[in-house]
Amino acid sequence: MWFNFIKIIFLTVLLLSCEKEFASFESEVINSENAINFSTSSIEYGLTTRSEMVNPVQTNNLPSFLLGSYKHPQYGRSNSSFVGQMVPTDYNHDFGDNVVLDSVVLTIPYYSRGIETSEEGDITYEIDSVYGNSPIKISVFKNNFFFRSFDPFSDFDTSQSYFSNGSLSLEETINLGQLEGELLFEIEEFTPSAEQINLTDLDTLGNSYVSQRLAPALRFKLNNPNDNFWESIFFENEGNQVLTNEPNFKEFFRGLYIKSEGISDGSVMLLNFASSNSKLTIHYTSDNTNVDDSDTGSTDNIETNQHEYIMNFSGNLLNLFENETLIDVDLMEQTNGNENVYLRGGEGIISTLDLFSGTMTENGEEIDEFDHFKEFFILYQPRDIVSGDFYWFKSVGSRRMFAAIDCTGHGVPGAFLSLVGHNALDRVTKVYTEPHKVLDKLNEHVLMLLRKDVRAEASIPTDVLRDLALATETGAGVDYVGGQDGMDLAMVAINWELMKVEYAGANNPLYLVREGGLIEFKADKYAICSFEPGTKNYQVQTIDIQSGDTLFLATDGFVDQFGGPRGKKFMRRRFRELLVETSSLPVQEHEAHLKTRFQDWRGDEEQVDDVLVVSIRVP
Repeated sequence: MWFNFIKIIFLTVLLLSCEKEFASFESEVINSENAINFSTSSIEYGLTTRSEMVNPVQTNNLPSFLLGSYKHPQYGRSNSSFVGQMVPTDYNHDFGDNVVLDSVVLTIPYYSRGIETSEEGDITYEIDSVYGNSPIKISVFKNNFFFRSFDPFSDFDTSQSYFSNGSLSLEETINLGQLEGELLFEIEEFTPSAEQINLTDLDTLGNSYVSQRLAPALRFKLNNPNDNFWESIFFENEGNQVLTNEPNFKEFFRGLYIKSEGISDGSVMLLNFASSNSKLTIHYTSDNTNVDDSDTGSTDNIETNQHEYIMNFSGNLLNLFENETLIDVDLMEQTNGNENVYLRGGEGIISTLDLFSGTMTENGEEIDEFDHFKEFFILYQPRDIVSGDFYWFKSVGSRRMFAAIDCTGHGVPGAFLSLVGHNALDRVTKVYTEPHKVLDKLNEHVLMLLRKDVRAEASIPTDVLRDLALATETGAGVDYVGGQDGMDLAMVAINWELMKVEYAGANNPLYLVREGGLIEFKADKYAICSFEPGTKNYQVQTIDIQSGDTLFLATDGFVDQFGGPRGKKFMRRRFRELLVETSSLPVQEHEAHLKTRFQDWRGDEEQVDDVLVVSIRVP
């Protein structure tokens, strides 16, 4: 009966709608006389746009690197070169007797995918990591600059950072002349190819056959700059301590410098240095002696065999950028903004948008544009290009959920865990919206994602699984509770209608500034991933809020920063005083003051961690 009633209603609506054209939705409502069940309105807000130059960015120890030269008609030419350390696959290598060098081959794969396979097994590839199709000049040098692993100005407590312009710090720069040691290879006009690389060999009858098929790659046969260059480095040092361990080897053979130069419009390649096929292979022959025992005695058989000595890229790997700048951002008018904005990646140009900065009239009364929105700001300053800190927001009905999350580590390992955490939060909050229950389920979900034994059974998107596998297999993940990875966070759910806040925290507190005083709501003292699900539970605190209150969620990057006159940490006490001191300022001034205070405290000290502060003011 009910089903038949629905069918009648649907048929009636369908018949009536045929009397007029359907309303269509694009930039406006067409045939609005048909759209009688809703109304439309619009508000225009002012917008000021600006462009700013980007300082040199940290570019060492990434999984992928750019190589090439490209000339853009508006931005100018950009050259991307690479320098990296290498290590052999085995130490104390036995080269054998009567060693004869055959060839030295450098291979670095592109990012490509096979789209068709022939009956013979040949694959047609498509490259998705090359921009441009004009030739460039490439030179390969033996690197003579020593890349240290740890920063001596931090008492060797932190890894040494290297930047896109060749700097190590404000005071120290790589001697670029030392990068160009012996010239090992040079090609005046090189264009990337999507062709499969076929390696051939001879069968017992002397006929050639394809012995190995490789995906498209940058592949060069390096020269012997003198009669005995490669032999003197490796073969003649057999048994020498320089080939016995990694530190000695990196000091002895300091890697390769691959330099690119433009000769036309050019092309740029994204190369997969993390691939196991990214390597330097020394092909050689040597004699091996085999002893053949028999009843009549023993005989020695000498055989000449082909061998390989392989080195992989490992340690300090660095992109160096040389950018021509045709657009002089410094000459642009900044106060009133610019009609055109510019974006350029890396050590380039960013654009900023200044929203809600004017006034408007509503019901005859002039008001600030921003009064239509809840007042908040996010101070976010990663230590590296990518970050282990991240902020998160979700709106569910009348609840506005905010979180500030600090994942173990910074840089790439921290970013991988951030990926896991963000994905898990999005999934958990589809069911749970109370902060303490969200944290309980987040702990359960993240542990499941990090454990290899259950990862394959989980319903996780393929791209997340791929990144997660890379993170855990390279030391960024754990397979057990209480391992090296975890998350500290503070989460609030705000109900503006009831003027109430629900808070739950894992090591990170919630700060509330009210009428010149600060209230700190303590977090539970255990991180996400530090306990088995069901053995502990996070607690919720419900807080009444009032107009003028300011809520703060923060990670520990600000309070742990070294600086000041004595090089000490900023500390929580000073941070709490700063929040009270500045909370009465307008939102934009408040954010600027916190940022300035952080930079002043840090001074010449290196930033030690990612910094994240979320501020929410109650209207």
